[in-house]
Order: sequence, then structure tokens, then C-alpha cells
Amino acid sequence: MQRFHFRYATLLKQAERHEQQRQRELAERLRTRIILETQLRDMQTTIQTAKHELGEGLVGKVDLAAIGAVARYAGDSTLRGRAIVQRLARLDGQIDRARSDLADATRKRRSLELLHDRDHEAWKKERRRKETLELDEVASRRHHAQTTRVTQATKVMEEVA
Repeated sequence: MQRFHFRYATLLKQAERHEQQRQRELAERLRTRIILETQLRDMQTTIQTAKHELGEGLVGKVDLAAIGAVARYAGDSTLRGRAIVQRLARLDGQIDRARSDLADATRKRRSLELLHDRDHEAWKKERRRKETLELDEVASRRHHAQTTRVTQATKVMEEVA
């Protein structure tokens, strides 16, 4: 019997690939965000550790070079931290757009899948209807043949009697 062929199969495959691409893009942006947040957290931890060690170094003889190094590092880290925070802010907008794009792609794919399911059900219903018609035809022919044989047998019996 004939196999089901979805008339928009190519569009469905394209929609699936498009959705997967949007998923990869969102995942990449989320991964970048995690990396930036980790860098920011590590930077803050390093600054806190350096300041704590510097505070302990203020007991007794004071090393001005170490104090200057920690201050420079803290200043540089603050600038890098601000840059990371700005990148995170831009990235959040990109993540929002990527999520929206993914939702649109998912919606389009799902609508094509629903159309596929509906068409497949209609095809199965039509196939069952045709099979039923064929079975009815076979049963009708069988009944007719059987009735004909019985009628002929009855005639033969009447002629013999």
C-alpha cells in the first residue's frame, strides 16, 4: 500500500534545522555569560584575597611596594570588571533576543508538526476507508458467488427430483 508523504516535509526539516541553530546560538551566549560571570567572580575573589593579605602585612614593617602593587591590581581589576559587566549587559540583551528567536523557531516547527500529524491522521482515515470499501467489495463478490452456487445447486436438485 502507498506510504504517507507529507507535502511540507522539506519545510519541516528546514524548520527543525533552524530551531537547532537557534538552540546552539542561545547555548553559546549562555556559555559566554557563564564564562564572564566566572571571570568576574574570580577577579573579585582575587582582589579580596590580596586586600586581606595586604591588611595582614600592615603589621610591623609596611611594604609600600606591595601596597602600591595591590592598589594598581585592584584598579586594573576594577576597570576589567566594569568592562565585563558592560559585556554582560549587552550579552543579556542578546540572550533575550536569542530566546525570542528560539521561541519563534519552535513555534514554527511545532505548527508544521501539527499540520503533519493532522495530514497523517487524514491519510490513515482515508486508507482505512479504502480498505473497508475493498473488503466490502470482496465480501459482496463472495456472497454473490455463494448465492449463485446455492441457486444453481437448488436448480440441479429440483431437476433431479
